[in-house]
Amino acid sequence: MTGCNKDDSPANQFTFNGETYSFSQGIVFNETIVPDSMYYHMVVLLSDDFTVYWDEDHEDIDSLTGRGEALVLGMIGPEADGPATGTYLHADLDLKKVEMPNLFVWVEGRLYINYSEDEEKGEELNQRYKLTDGTVKVSKKGSGKFDFTFDLSVADTNATSLKGFSSVTLEIVNIPEEDEDDPNKGFSFPFQK
Repeated sequence: MTGCNKDDSPANQFTFNGETYSFSQGIVFNETIVPDSMYYHMVVLLSDDFTVYWDEDHEDIDSLTGRGEALVLGMIGPEADGPATGTYLHADLDLKKVEMPNLFVWVEGRLYINYSEDEEKGEELNQRYKLTDGTVKVSKKGSGKFDFTFDLSVADTNATSLKGFSSVTLEIVNIPEEDEDDPNKGFSFPFQK
């Protein structure tokens, strides 16, 4: 008698407005909010249409080329090296405080469809959607590998919710603490526009 080798993991894809897309790569920018306590993680999931070019120290992005899909999530949690395993709920971000419904929250989110940072390639093709509510489940696998399951609402009334699963290995970038000699030293990541 032979056993059945069935893969029960979900498809590595997400649906939005009746279309199916997938993320194959990503970056997480980690920043300390409260030392030894809380950390902010800017997670950027990218389709394979993008190529990321790093600086020589592999600490900052020189450029991002291509046109495709991206999901950007600002997440807060208790671990320094990327989002911890858990269910992240939406919390409103106020410049003075964040109401934390639990240890795991996401405070900002945007979805980009058919997006390019190269304005010469057609800025008008870029579709941006603000995410307003929902959950993101994270399973941290180690060595930069993460599974994300998301069910998110979109601010645009003509758009449907964003639902899906993504299993990716993230490039991990730790944002340096503010330099007293150069407090305005810029740190940039894609999709700041």
